[in-house]
Amino acid sequence: MFNILFPYSITLPTQEKAVKVKVAFQVRIRPGSFQTGKQTIRVGAQANHPIDSHIDNNEIEWMTEERAAIVPVALLIKIEGGSPT
Repeated sequence: MFNILFPYSITLPTQEKAVKVKVAFQVRIRPGSFQTGKQTIRVGAQANHPIDSHIDNNEIEWMTEERAAIVPVALLIKIEGGSPT
């Protein structure tokens, strides 16, 4: 599963205040079509802080040159701070 880690604050036309929006994608990738590598975004680099408690920082990034090897299967959108409808 691939997650966008950075929430965004936006003001929706139906709201008077900004809301926080979080987005997560789930994708399937063909076995054998990718390589894993160490994290390159420098999160916790000095303290060797894990980005995810289930995945080692040396295997957290997945790379492929085959565009057809990745298929999106789910999209989750969470809106926080708005009034319920």
